[in-house]
Parts: sequence; structure tokens; C-alpha cells
Amino acid sequence: MKLGLMLLLLVLAFSQSSATELKGSSISLPGQSGGEGREIKRVVYLAPLGPATDIEEYPFRLLKLALSYSDKGIGVELSENLMLQERALTQLSQGKTYDVVATMTSVAREQAFLPIRFPIVKGLIGWRLALISRNTPNIFESVTSLEELQKFLSGQVHDWPDTRILKNNGLDVYGVSNFSGLFKMLAQGRIDYFPRAITEIWFELALNKDKPIEVDSHLLIHYPAAAYFFVKKGNNALALEIERGLEEALKDGSLDKLFYEHHQTTLDLSGLKNRRVITLKNTLLPEKTPLSRKELWMPLPTGE
Repeated sequence: MKLGLMLLLLVLAFSQSSATELKGSSISLPGQSGGEGREIKRVVYLAPLGPATDIEEYPFRLLKLALSYSDKGIGVELSENLMLQERALTQLSQGKTYDVVATMTSVAREQAFLPIRFPIVKGLIGWRLALISRNTPNIFESVTSLEELQKFLSGQVHDWPDTRILKNNGLDVYGVSNFSGLFKMLAQGRIDYFPRAITEIWFELALNKDKPIEVDSHLLIHYPAAAYFFVKKGNNALALEIERGLEEALKDGSLDKLFYEHHQTTLDLSGLKNRRVITLKNTLLPEKTPLSRKELWMPLPTGE
């Protein structure tokens, strides 16, 4: 079974509209505001940059599942254009190329785009394991608290929201601009660890099998975080169709079936029950994140 890496693009999002406000709008083409564009029968979802893995395929399949509940016969297709994150975000903000992307939310993102506030990976984007050097396999063996973790140097891309989250919790972070360079730095011992979401880490380890790095077996670093589907602000009708479909899929069990089809191997491989949980605060998490809806989130192995 394939291990996967979900490359969720970072996007900005809107302040939530009620279901009543969303009713009556038409689904719009890229470049047209919701309510003014002609109704369409397809939406375009951002394609992965590389070969699609199980976990990369999951949001696309989930979007198709959600829209299958619509009575409007809306089709979903992958974009033909492959873009790096920043350019893709620009295209989405301009209503070009894409209708839907999936990404981790933040306060800033919910000020510009329209999020469907339904955590599509059950919060796993905030479940972090640490890539470490094979030369220090037990570096975290005795770490039991955030204060002890603060003694070690982590690596992150400087403009990732995760960088701010780690720093806001007093963790020492070396920020870089080159993602691939972090694996080299770790192998060279220039950083102590590189925290990655459990939906990413195993595939990334496989891609860097030529380097002397491995996954730490002691810690689960956790902070509340949500990945949503986002559409262009104003495309209210499409947002409503996706939201309705996700709720229906949750209700009839098809969402969980699809989720575990794509994530069970990663969950098993991560050995979560044998890890100590280090909990961080996420000050970037918007107030409207549906944390009170327990059915939307994966419970921590500690039962929290």
C-alpha cells in the first residue's frame, strides 16, 4: 500500500456565511463573483505538483464525494496547470485557474477567502512527528514537556504558519527558504529535528532515503489545526454545495470510509499509542474553528 504526502496549498479565507446567506447564489466561473456568474457543471481542483500518492489523492476524492450529493450534477476535475504555492494562491485570489483548493486555515486566510469550515483530515495536519538524524535516535527519549523540547533546534520554512506556531510556543526554530535544504541540514546535524505532519512524514522519509535521517519514535507534537476546502470569496453557492455534501458524507459514513482508506496505513505506522504528547497552543487558529464538534476530529491517543 502506498504511503502518502498531502501537499496542501496555503490559501486565505472568509468570515463564515450562514447557510441562509449562501442560499440562492449561483456557482460562478473562475474570474466571476458568486451570484453573478452563470451556473456551471464542473469545478477545477488544484492538481498535486508531483505523482499523486494515496494521501495527495484524498482531498480530490473527498471533494468529488461531497459534490456527488448535489442535485446540480457538478463534476470535479484536476487542473492542467501545476503551480508552486505562492503563484497558485495568486491565481485563486484572482479567480483564475482553480475553483477549489485545500489548505491549513489561519486567521489571515479567513479574511480574504471563503472556507468551508469542515476539517477534511480530522485535525491530523496538527499532529507532528519529528524527523531526526540517525546519529541521535534517542534524542527525545527523556523529553516529557514543552520546556524540555525548547532546548532543541528545529527547522522550518520561514514563511510557513507552522514556524510562527512553534516560535509562539517558545521553541527554537531555524527558518530557511528552501524546503529540500532542511533534509540536508538535518542529515548534517545543523538542526536537531524537523517536525512534519503525520500525513507527510513517511512519504518524505522515503523520498530522502539516501540521507541518514529517520522518524523519532518518542514524541507526538500536537496543536489544534484544520485543513479546509477554500473557494474564492463570493462563490457562496459552491461553498454551500461542498459543505452540504461533506455533512451528508459524514452522516452516512462514506467520509470515514474514504478517510481511513487513505490514512490508516500512516496511522498504524506512526505508533501513536506509544508516544508522549507535547501539546502546543495555536494562536493562529480562527475563533470560528469548529473545535466543539468532536465528531469532526481525530481523538488524541491520550484521549484528549
